[in-house]
Amino acid sequence: MRALSANEMVLAMEQRSLAAEEAAERKAQELDDMMSQRERNGAQLQEAVSSLEKRLCEIDSAAIGDPRGIDINYTTQLEMQAETTWLRAELRDVLDADHIDFRAAATDGARAGLAGPPPISRMRKFDLAAECSSYGIDASGTVAELRARLRAERKRRQREERDATAASES
Repeated sequence: MRALSANEMVLAMEQRSLAAEEAAERKAQELDDMMSQRERNGAQLQEAVSSLEKRLCEIDSAAIGDPRGIDINYTTQLEMQAETTWLRAELRDVLDADHIDFRAAATDGARAGLAGPPPISRMRKFDLAAECSSYGIDASGTVAELRARLRAERKRRQREERDATAASES
């Protein structure tokens, strides 16, 4: 094997350096593309969140009383309020799971409504069974059955809370 001259060594190092620079540029471009896509996804998510928050506020308003004069019965009002509470909890967990804080852009009233129990749709069977047990309801069955039981139990408890609050206020 022959020894490389100093010029040959410098050329070899320059070639390696150029190859490393090209690889770094490709990686930087890939990262830039990924960040641009994340920004686009974030903007789309923020738009969807704003739209959902607006719709939730409309549902809340309708649950309180329809401004068009259409009478909504008390049970429907409670169901609509329970559904908006559940949707806000789902929304909060989606935002938290993605580590994106779009809540700062929301109104103070909308932020206040984001509190609630964890979303049933994201719970594992073990968690579903544990919550069923904590409520004193049957904890056996499929995930779909457990979710259905929990949704019904949460709605029932929310109705009871609202009834108790309404009774104490009058």
